[in-house]
Amino acid sequence: MFNFIKLGDQYTVFVGDKIYEGTPEDQSAFIVDLHNENEDLVIKHLSPERYFESVKNKILESIAQFDEFSLENGYLFYKNIPYALPDLLVDKIVKAYDGHQSLLQFVKDITPYTNFWGWCALNPNVHSRKQLFNFLDRAGIQITKDGMLVCYRNVNVKQEGDLELTEFVSQQYTRIKKWNSSPKDYIILRDSSGNLQCTTVTPSNNDIVYGNLQGLYDNIDRFESVFTDNYTGKFRIELNKPVVMDREKCDPDPDSDCSHGLHVGGASFLRSGDFGNKPIAVLVNPMNVVAVPAYNQWKMRVCEYMPFAIVEYDEDNNIRPIDTEVIEFDYSKYSIDELYSAIDYPHDPDHADGISAIAGDKNVYLNFVDNMRELIDKRVTYLFKQQVNYTTIQNEEDNYYTDEYDYDEDADVNEEWVYDDTM
Repeated sequence: MFNFIKLGDQYTVFVGDKIYEGTPEDQSAFIVDLHNENEDLVIKHLSPERYFESVKNKILESIAQFDEFSLENGYLFYKNIPYALPDLLVDKIVKAYDGHQSLLQFVKDITPYTNFWGWCALNPNVHSRKQLFNFLDRAGIQITKDGMLVCYRNVNVKQEGDLELTEFVSQQYTRIKKWNSSPKDYIILRDSSGNLQCTTVTPSNNDIVYGNLQGLYDNIDRFESVFTDNYTGKFRIELNKPVVMDREKCDPDPDSDCSHGLHVGGASFLRSGDFGNKPIAVLVNPMNVVAVPAYNQWKMRVCEYMPFAIVEYDEDNNIRPIDTEVIEFDYSKYSIDELYSAIDYPHDPDHADGISAIAGDKNVYLNFVDNMRELIDKRVTYLFKQQVNYTTIQNEEDNYYTDEYDYDEDADVNEEWVYDDTM
């Protein structure tokens, strides 16, 4: 057992001529490692950052043994993406490897990071590629499994719709899809007590029947509210429809704190109450981030986002969790289709930016798009196409990650414009 001095919760441990000091979070585990004279774990308990730096290079070498990664001159690369992963993203991957219980768990833990980096590598703005992950970490912005960013912003209501019905239809559609059932088999009604229901049961005479779930979802525009920006009031913002601004008209300068572009951010940006009175959640593809302001910790400028939910708060004023499972599939597939259009039709007037909007080598990104399309198709298959129950879907979600890993081993591895700084 190593010699040590304990003063309150503070430990000073002597290992030969070396001295380690700190306060362990898990004292029981620390005492065990102290008795076993495990120097690395003692350091990990007392000084996690010191421990991390001491083992980082060794772990990086282990990670580089996977076909998906390579280590060159101390920089970590993912697949054939020609840009080194940012330092903070590397640290997250290293810590996931250090703490993983199995290879499968490690792959699951880093999937949001690797998918994020694949999208981010398609961003033509160098500063955005390098600084975006740091901003996300500071702002506490969630990255989905498909690598999309869950952001927020405030808007104003332009046209009041039946918000209760709209949200109910969207939620039930997502739920029924997850169960691998057909929305066509369900109807939406309001019972005699005034409660909305999604059911396969024949309605009573006192029920108000809105219609078939699939039909309602396909024509949800009839019931939806329409939102707009606070400054011009000219932008039409609807749930599940991308809001797009010409990238060339967005300001990419990170030193411009408030400038041209669509503004989104983390929860702090939402709670500021700026730019509108209705809080919404939006998905952002990392390739569409135009500028990460150097002096602003809570908002960034993008050229496109996908509004997908009205934000609700719990009793502690925290944002209620929002299920992104279905919308991130849809938005990822939409983004991939847009990429294919840009690549396949670079001179098409409808895709004027063409390949010039995509950074780097064309073949590299064709490879990435093919990989992402394959993975998304697999996940859609697991969730929507197989005739299995919900429990089986959860089990097959685990298999998806294994399939992803096996697959990747074989891969070589992603109206007149108006100035509005409130967007």
